[in-house]
Amino acid sequence: MNSATAAMLDGIKEACFCWGRAMRWILSSAGEGYPSIASFERANCGDMDVKSRLLQQRFGEVMTKDALAVSLAIRREPMMPEELHRVLFMHFVVPRLDAQRQEITVAMKAKQLGYPRPKPYYMALDNGYHFLLGRIEIDAPRGTNSEHSMFTMGAH
Repeated sequence: MNSATAAMLDGIKEACFCWGRAMRWILSSAGEGYPSIASFERANCGDMDVKSRLLQQRFGEVMTKDALAVSLAIRREPMMPEELHRVLFMHFVVPRLDAQRQEITVAMKAKQLGYPRPKPYYMALDNGYHFLLGRIEIDAPRGTNSEHSMFTMGAH
């Protein structure tokens, strides 16, 4: 992988962190912190698929800049494959601690999604990054303007 592609993938990962933080806020009952029903349990019940009512944007001011770019890239037709969305959701939206403040490891997340080991989980996560990379374009070099998103939606 060349350094330009690696830099773009790093940018996608950072944008996914922003998206995950915004999604946790949207899913929370009080509009701040983590949901009253932990995301891990919601994901386990199948409440976190792409078409879920829970994933619809309800707070416009939360999904902005990079988080919005990721959200739009996931939902744009044809939508992101369910497997890739589930892995991105599990990796970035589900917090590192459960409702009892116990650590949720990658191995636990992988098992929850039906992967026997973390390696296929990470392979699916990498495929998710590449899917997003194909739909989101770099708009501005990193560090040039902190008020500006580094991504724009591609005209694909």
